[in-house]
Amino acid sequence: MSTPTVALGAKQRTPLRPARILLHVFLIGTSLAWLAPLLWAVFAALRPYSETSTKGYVSWPDKLNFDNFTNAFEQSDMLHYFGNTLLIAVPAVLVTLLLSSMVAFYVSRFDFRLNIFLLLVFTAGNLLPQQVIITPLYRMYLLIDLP
Repeated sequence: MSTPTVALGAKQRTPLRPARILLHVFLIGTSLAWLAPLLWAVFAALRPYSETSTKGYVSWPDKLNFDNFTNAFEQSDMLHYFGNTLLIAVPAVLVTLLLSSMVAFYVSRFDFRLNIFLLLVFTAGNLLPQQVIITPLYRMYLLIDLP
């Protein structure tokens, strides 16, 4: 009588335990509870407002469309603001990445007197919450004369 052989690298299946099944039921329930409001908001946004106002929010729709999204996009002049964001944010991120990679290369490859101090200052700057610097940035913004 021969014994069964297991292929190299193959994992044996562990038996399902009740705790494992309970964990998966909990995780699936939690994810559904978290996704339900999000899916309901998408569902409500896809319904025409006239249908929602006559039938109510908890009713089956006659039709679903993207008219609400189209109207919001057109009325808010979103394309103009998106262009402004591309004009400001993309170059700012690229210049920041270029300069920070240069500083990171210099600090990591060369030894000089303030090497560790400079590394600590940059690390502390990255760990500083953005909410801490909002007020000083706002005050600096108020000092700028805009037309």
